[in-house]
Amino acid sequence: MKRKSLFFILIFASITVADQADYLFQQGVDAYQESDYQAALTHFEAALQHGKESDALYYNLGNAYYKLGEIGLAILYYERAKKLNPTDDDINFNLQIAQLRVVDKIPSPETDFFFKAWNSIKNILSLEHLAILTIVLYVLLIALIVLKLLLNSMRLVAFVRYSWLPLLVLLILVGSLFIIRIRQDIQIKHGILLVDKVSVVSSPAIDSTEMFALHEGVKIEVIAESGEFVRIRLTDGKDGWVPREVLEII
Repeated sequence: MKRKSLFFILIFASITVADQADYLFQQGVDAYQESDYQAALTHFEAALQHGKESDALYYNLGNAYYKLGEIGLAILYYERAKKLNPTDDDINFNLQIAQLRVVDKIPSPETDFFFKAWNSIKNILSLEHLAILTIVLYVLLIALIVLKLLLNSMRLVAFVRYSWLPLLVLLILVGSLFIIRIRQDIQIKHGILLVDKVSVVSSPAIDSTEMFALHEGVKIEVIAESGEFVRIRLTDGKDGWVPREVLEII
């Protein structure tokens, strides 16, 4: 009985926390619509602390930070929203608007048509949606095999015979994309600079030679870590070291 009571208490507590997070989120939306951006930000951050994580929350955090002139944090949360919902037009549009206010315009290398097409296909769904789709296709494939073994209907046997192979191919393709995205998210870390200006130096030491400077809002790739420094790379190929505290991982 004690275990059951504890179980229901935990369920009730989790529901209460979720409801509180939703309430705080709505309070933030209401404050934002009334142009009270600081209050909106306070409510959105409180919702985040209560465990609410969604593209809508990150998007609204980005909007609030943008209105308050915090471009780096605005871009950070737009990028986090995009990670959860990469095809949302509002997220992508506001991210582009915020990026226009970044001082440094880092050119990206020219890519051919096939590379662009591959990137579009690879990122068309979020990691969560790819995981769900992979599981659904796997369950459908198993269900087809079970039907073939258990049922004697000629029509069902014919249906299974002609549908299992396309389903298997689709499962392999989606599953491969899912694995690629997992490896990409684990191995490749991107961050946003959150300080007005930082010197990029040649080695992970305070007295290192400055090579160039970057400003708030620049998106970088983190390629190594050493003590209190991280080595970053830009889209144009330049790299160097900056203090860990000047950026936050997306």
